[in-house]
This record gives sequence, C-alpha cells and structure tokens, in this order.
Amino acid sequence: MNSLPSDLQTISTQCSLCHDQCVSACPVVEMTHRQIAYPSRLATLAWELDRGNLAADAETMRAMLHCVHCNACTDACVYVDTPVDVTPLVRHARRILIENGQASPQMRQMYEEFLAWGNPYRDLHPIYEALKGEFSQNIETGGTLVIADACELAYAPDSARASLRLLQQAGYRPMALADQTYTGWELWQYGYRGEALKLAEALAGEIRRRSPVDVITLNPTSAYLLRKVFPDDLGISIPANVITVPEAIQARLDQALMPLPERRASVYLVMSSAETYQLYSYAARHVLDRCGITGPGIQKHQPYHRASFPEGLHPDISPTPGDWIAERIARSAAVERPDAIVCTAAFGLKAMREACPVIPVVDWSNFVMDHMVIQI
Repeated sequence: MNSLPSDLQTISTQCSLCHDQCVSACPVVEMTHRQIAYPSRLATLAWELDRGNLAADAETMRAMLHCVHCNACTDACVYVDTPVDVTPLVRHARRILIENGQASPQMRQMYEEFLAWGNPYRDLHPIYEALKGEFSQNIETGGTLVIADACELAYAPDSARASLRLLQQAGYRPMALADQTYTGWELWQYGYRGEALKLAEALAGEIRRRSPVDVITLNPTSAYLLRKVFPDDLGISIPANVITVPEAIQARLDQALMPLPERRASVYLVMSSAETYQLYSYAARHVLDRCGITGPGIQKHQPYHRASFPEGLHPDISPTPGDWIAERIARSAAVERPDAIVCTAAFGLKAMREACPVIPVVDWSNFVMDHMVIQI
C-alpha cells in the first residue's frame, strides 16, 4: 500500500466531500454524462486505490483516464480563494496503476513512440533540422533559447516557422533552437514520473550550458511545465526566464510604449488550456488588443465557456474532449461569423480547422504579423 502525501490527502478530502459544483465546467462530464468523470468521484477512487481498497485493474484505469488535465474544474470550484486542483491526485493514482501493469492501450502506444522517437508523435528530425538551419544561431551565453515543441512540429510546422519569424522580427536575437523538443507533458500527466524527470534534468542541463537570457516555448504547455511542474513537482529548477511566444511579443510591445491603433476585426481567439487555466496568461489577447484587433471572441469569458483545449492524449472517448469543444466553438462562430478564428497552439489549430472549414482558422503568430500596425 502506498502512503498518500498529506497534500494529496487534503485534495481527496476536499473533493470527495464537495457538492460537485465543478462538473458544470468539466468538458468530459458535459460530453459523456458519466458520473465516474466527476472530479469528486476520481478523488474518492484515488484515495481508495492508495489504501488498497480498490483493485489496481484495467477498469480502475479506465475511470482515472476521464481526467484530461484541462483544469476547467478549478474555474468553478466552491473553494473560490484557493481552488482545489484534483490532477495531482489523479496522477498519483495513474502512477500506482502503471506500476501494477495497468497502462491503457493509448498509454502504451504513447510510451512506445516516446522510446522510439524521443516524443509521442513521430520522427520529427527532418522538420527540426530544417527549422534549425533557417533560424538557429550559436549562443554561448545570453541570447534566446527557443524550444520548438514536438507537438507544434508534428501538427503545425508552418505555425512553428511563423512563431520563429515573429520572434526574430521582435528582436529576439541571437536565437538558438534547443536540442530537446519534447518536454514530457504526456509522460507527466499519465503518471510516467521517472521518465518525465529524466527529460526535465536533460533540458535543465542544456539551459545551464547555454545560459540564455530567455527561454521561449512555442507551445504554452511547455512553459507551464518549465515554470511550475519541473520545480514544484519534479524538483528541477530552470535557470532562465521562461515565457510563451505571446508573452514575448507583449513584452516587446510594452517596451515600445506605442498607442493603441484604430483598427477593428471580428476574431475568435482560441487559447490553450495551459494559458487559460494553468499559466493564467492572457498575453495572446492583450497583443491583439495592442494591434487594434477586437471583437466578441477575444473577451475573457466566451459564450462557450473559456476557449480552452485539453491537450495531450485522451481517453477512448469519441469525439475527444478537445474536438468536442472545437465543435461548440464552430457552432458559436457560425452565428457570430467572425473574420477569423485565431489559435495559439497546434492542437487548437488542428481541431478548429476540422470543425469549422467555412471560416478561416489561422495561427496566432501569422495573424499578428499580418495585422500588426505597431512596429516593435
């Protein structure tokens, strides 16, 4: 039997005794109507699994896979001042299940691809080398180190290129691409803590060796990992300022102290769940504001809840929670008819293009370069 840490015991107690207000925000509950997906149920299952009162079998793993780590539940938590995050407890339960040989087929496939390619997607070496040849410079100390995230390279390589061009235009020079492209989101959230720790140690070592002023991640999820997960959960501190691409551009615009231009467009901004719920960063929206791009879709609260996409691999639910949210956004967009749907992360871009073929769906970096009337 495992010894549940005191902080996880507190999470379990708070969640399991609650009145399930958070289910109103959970995309998995809303699309499946399954009580097993309630955060309170998952908290109770994790507690009983840890105590040895619940079998560490495939059925228990199927239940624990209902959490997609989107953190939407914290947005509607009754503990308003300090919302309860159930995901650490879920990860603890998954780690127990993995140690008992209960990895799901999706998890096994993800892990095998990671062992084969160094990431859960595919051989990204040709794409990475092409970007490295175009953008990367040698930095011995100072400068900017960019993590060209595996998710972006796999799903939206053109968007990765656009982000690098935008960073260059904003003056982030010299700029080098990190050797490591995968930061371990899926490994961490599914409970492969040992493997995630090795990735964190390797990336921290590269950052120490290169000594950049800034580390910029093309995917917001990686910024969350480096800023919060690596030091708080894995004990690995990153010796550099870690920011997302929108945060990097906002910093340059703030330094420019330029007035807001008069320009208007109707835009839906689709941010990742990492930006919305984990980093609480609205730099993507603020940059559009500074560029004079306004409209109903870039307010903080959306008619379809917040624009958020649970990232990573998902349980065997069809459609996936992210795709289901994309369909809701598409229906809302069909009524509002925005000029464009703008996405900050590769998964959102892919999902929205599939869900809404009649409205232009564009990458945030490309859109900012096309519409920026402020010279940084």
